[in-house]
Amino acid sequence: MTKILIVDDEQDIVELLSYNLEREGFSTAKAYDGEAALKSVKTQTPAVADRRGYGKSRSHSESPWLRL
Repeated sequence: MTKILIVDDEQDIVELLSYNLEREGFSTAKAYDGEAALKSVKTQTPAVADRRGYGKSRSHSESPWLRL
């Protein structure tokens, strides 16, 4: 199952996206700020979206724009 990390400082947006993605069969992880997102990425391997928002199922270590 594809896991998607949703990051936004607006909790309502995160919850809405999570709800809809889970209804479509995706697993989600949530973060409400950058620090929490980085912690989540270090402990999990979510699907990574590129800068244009297109989803790509690959690990964060393969992402050219996300450096930990």
